[in-house]
Amino acid sequence: MAVTIGAFISGLGFAAFGAYLVYRGSSGDTEFSLFGQTFKSANVGIAAIFVAVVMIVLLVRRTLSSIDHIVTRYSKNHRNEE
Repeated sequence: MAVTIGAFISGLGFAAFGAYLVYRGSSGDTEFSLFGQTFKSANVGIAAIFVAVVMIVLLVRRTLSSIDHIVTRYSKNHRNEE
């Protein structure tokens, strides 16, 4: 639980820093490949926000998947007890 919350806070911090860089007008050609998709930007802040959003979305999806797995397992065990 602590790792999940820490990663979420880190993602929000990364997004906030990216917004700060956009506000300051930081420029620099940025190109990276993430999950087979190539992302190009002229502003490093936009790239930071993109990476933060991807990290947060993957974290939320994985957390919800884990919760679904736990609930399914609990309901199967609880049904067998009756």
